[in-house]
Amino acid sequence: MTTPYQRGRSKEYKVMSILRSAGWVCSRSAMSHGPVDVFAAKDGIVLVIQVKSGKARMGRKESIIFVQWAEAFGAVGEVWQFKGRKGIERNVLHMNGNKAPLKIIYNGHKMSTNIVNHSAE
Repeated sequence: MTTPYQRGRSKEYKVMSILRSAGWVCSRSAMSHGPVDVFAAKDGIVLVIQVKSGKARMGRKESIIFVQWAEAFGAVGEVWQFKGRKGIERNVLHMNGNKAPLKIIYNGHKMSTNIVNHSAE
């Protein structure tokens, strides 16, 4: 039987595997109870990711703190939601000046991506 921590860690490793296969350099925040689970960089772009699965969601307060972290790192901030058999949904909370979401290919398919307006104001 696996614990919630082990299941969460497994999803974080899956995110890193996807990113590394697309040429990103990445690391996870071990034993993370903070706003960022995975840090990644490629071609001068920094990406911070919060990983969620199942029915877990990021609340408004948590979203504001996450965006503050993304801004502090000059990073794009995304929440990757594992949706079981429906795959992974990417929610972009902070674009860091990018005009369009980053394109990340997974198993030959572009992942669904939503832009969510959660400003830190």
